[in-house]
Amino acid sequence: MKTRIEGAEQKNPIVIIGAGAAGFSAAIELAEAGHQVELIERHTLGSGASGRNPGRMGHGFHYTDINTAIAYLHASILVQKKHPGYLVGQALPFDNPLRHGRYFITKDSNPPKEVILQTYEVIKQEYKRLCEHDPSNMVFGPPDLFFRILEPSEYCDVVNMDVVDIGIETAEHLFNWQHFISDIKERILSHPNITLREHTEVISISRNDIGDFRFTIAAKKDSETLLFKTNYIVNSTWQDIKKINDSVGLRMIPGERTNRLKTLLVLELPESLKDTHSMFFCMGQHCMISNLGNRKAMATFARITNLETSSDLCMSDNAQRLLDGKASLEEKQNIATQMLKGISHYIPEIHKANIIDLQFGIVQTQGNLALSDLNNPSHSFHKRDDHCVRTEQIGLISNPCMKLFYFVDNGRLAADLIKEHMNATEIIHQCMLLIQDKTAAEKLPFDKKVQRAILENMERYEPSRLNASNIEDIATHIVNTMRSKIALHSIFSAKKTTEQEVTPEKSPKYI
Repeated sequence: MKTRIEGAEQKNPIVIIGAGAAGFSAAIELAEAGHQVELIERHTLGSGASGRNPGRMGHGFHYTDINTAIAYLHASILVQKKHPGYLVGQALPFDNPLRHGRYFITKDSNPPKEVILQTYEVIKQEYKRLCEHDPSNMVFGPPDLFFRILEPSEYCDVVNMDVVDIGIETAEHLFNWQHFISDIKERILSHPNITLREHTEVISISRNDIGDFRFTIAAKKDSETLLFKTNYIVNSTWQDIKKINDSVGLRMIPGERTNRLKTLLVLELPESLKDTHSMFFCMGQHCMISNLGNRKAMATFARITNLETSSDLCMSDNAQRLLDGKASLEEKQNIATQMLKGISHYIPEIHKANIIDLQFGIVQTQGNLALSDLNNPSHSFHKRDDHCVRTEQIGLISNPCMKLFYFVDNGRLAADLIKEHMNATEIIHQCMLLIQDKTAAEKLPFDKKVQRAILENMERYEPSRLNASNIEDIATHIVNTMRSKIALHSIFSAKKTTEQEVTPEKSPKYI
């Protein structure tokens, strides 16, 4: 097997692992800021969990947590402003069904419709406020048409009226995700600051010696091992983020996050539903369909869709098999048939649909989550307002896309953190030089082992702590700690019975 070092000609490359929504967004933001970016993807750009979705550009209507609903509204507006032209049916008349997603509050909804409608009104008022503040935010039509309560006669022929309490029509659209991914890939391939490496799997990350780049990433492509040296990694590998962080000693707190395996049903709609609205039945374990146009739809049925959860570093072998596309046709047909039967209870005519495919993906939530918790309306998994883009250590950023349309925000947040990390790296360098002077003056050890321990300790500091005004304090604190530990060690060290002249070994210079 051949080994090649990649990016050696680049002065300070940034490596992004994972080319899903979060990864490619970060790559574009960083490249536009002038950085050289290596974007590594195990399969192909956009083919992971973020690529297996109907592109429902939510405005917050499927959340009862107001902070999450508003965060999603803001994110969707930002995406539409930055990437216009991808809404399904946007060239059609405004009253076309493809331009208005519908929500049906069920009779057994938990919480009840009164609470849900209060949340909807808050979302509408926030949209109105944003439009008044900046008219360019009016990307989903005028605020007074943001949503409306439907008359039963407008939907009684489509849904099971024994299930539905009330229907609401919204200004939600679907986003043509596959078309968007195709355009994004072309943009990335033509960008002079981005190197996209598809079909390249990261197999290890190691810390380097003092004076070298911070990390070496080993990746496998075909029969070659590729080595990438970098000071900065943006870990955008979704369900594998914690696994990769763990490989460099950043341990996951038990129960810190949960990965949930879900299925998505791909259908050919019957002629009778060709022009139907996208529909979401809430709140609780119900179903949804997204009409992509041309009789193609994607759908879920909650009681079957959610297959398993895991708070471990890795999904089960069976879950990974399904994610890797190794489900048998019989398995797919069995699950898909159950899902279609369940959805037919809500939309009777959909039983005539043809099953095209069944896809598998991951939804991630903070904290512990069991499948039984999905029935709990007060469980924390309903709250998704935290983007969770964060510093793991100086040089390593976790970049999960907790909601699909957070991806533009994710890119900006990751780019901002890289800027902080670069500044922090320079401050650490200045601290190390000062510590070297102080230890030399006090004849304290400062060999390579000590240097590395100090360096790795400072790399765990919050970036905000590492600023020019703190250099003296940080260096003094570390030297004081070293002195105290040496003094403590000397107390418990066995005293030599005879005096022996020892010439201390000269400490190597920190560069």
